[in-house]
Amino acid sequence: MSQFHSITGEELIQALEKGGYKIAHRVNGHAQLKKEMSPPHKLTFPIHKTFHGETLSAIISDLSNNLEINKEELQERFGWFFSGEFE
Repeated sequence: MSQFHSITGEELIQALEKGGYKIAHRVNGHAQLKKEMSPPHKLTFPIHKTFHGETLSAIISDLSNNLEINKEELQERFGWFFSGEFE
């Protein structure tokens, strides 16, 4: 089972920007980031929140599925803040 470090919304934005995502907009404490690909991939999340556990795992799974790369490659590409083994 994966063990994730907590990550803030701002840290998540920074990590996603390293992977080519750009902020599409920020509204009411939420950010939407977009990566130009076919089809474009969008992520929306609250930036005032700290993510950990299942929520961060869901975000990582969404990224992994949409980018069609495994979680280990995702860690290398985005510099994720996690350690331990993946499920």
